[in-house]
Amino acid sequence: MKITTYLFGIFPKSDELRKNFREFIKGKISKEEFEQNLKKEYDFLIEFFESCKLSYIYDGMLKWFDLLRPFTNYKGIELGTLIRWFETNSFYRMPIIKSKIELEKPVLINYFYVEGLKKSNKSSLTFIDPLSFIKLSENEYYKNEKELFYDFLNALLKDIKITIDEINPNLISLISPYLGYYDFKEEEIELLNEFINKLKEIKKEIKISINLCFIKNFNKLKKLRKLNVDMIGVDLCYGDREEIIKNIQGINKQIALGLIDSNISLIEDVNYLLNEIKRINEILKLNNIIITNSSDLDLLPFNIALEKVKVLRSLNEIQV
Repeated sequence: MKITTYLFGIFPKSDELRKNFREFIKGKISKEEFEQNLKKEYDFLIEFFESCKLSYIYDGMLKWFDLLRPFTNYKGIELGTLIRWFETNSFYRMPIIKSKIELEKPVLINYFYVEGLKKSNKSSLTFIDPLSFIKLSENEYYKNEKELFYDFLNALLKDIKITIDEINPNLISLISPYLGYYDFKEEEIELLNEFINKLKEIKKEIKISINLCFIKNFNKLKKLRKLNVDMIGVDLCYGDREEIIKNIQGINKQIALGLIDSNISLIEDVNYLLNEIKRINEILKLNNIIITNSSDLDLLPFNIALEKVKVLRSLNEIQV
């Protein structure tokens, strides 16, 4: 059985690009120079991911400082204070819901590398799922959380349709720290399915994955079988790996094993990973072996992240 691989989430920026961001914000370099340097790194990453034979190619989300910040460009949402991103050394700016959420102008298309992704016949778009966004924001306006969800959902769907129509991606890779970390309700799965079903209406042949990060809520993992997605990625590096494996048995979905650890700089040993993949597969009896990262690689230095992607390249060349 052949191993396939993909990546999701924010990829680290090189030191040079980080410097360019700082200089551009301070007005020390022109917009043209900044965009030229940004394009250079986008092109490098896409070419590198292609060379590593990933099943889907994405742009590394280089314009994203955190997973929630772009959505503060929607009417009704403002940028709040810095909050620790779960149990990591990273932070995000908490969105504050101040008034009714609406999409006034396209937002997300400005955060993806449209030019590069359009050229790929296996491109993917990755962003946070709407349920996680709502749960990680501060609501100062809506009295009913369901009403908040639907207003954000409507704005997001209008926004992402513009991007899908332009890029024509093969995969939408949702990131869900909420489903992994918190004690979710079954009705929240139903809400998320409404979003997923509407995504599929935009492009019927599109594949949708949802990637659970920071998995702490083991006991409810079996309920994820109700999600109308093609693939579920599970972070096997944060929580109790054996409990996670036990609780995803019988989900009857394609499972992507998040064995590339996004939280430590140690480069995974390919032989160790192969033995672990075989061990896990003996339990789960997967139809396809899919390997991915555990969460955003942005917590790591750029060169370390590149080395971890090379591990995926090595796995892609092996039959299990």
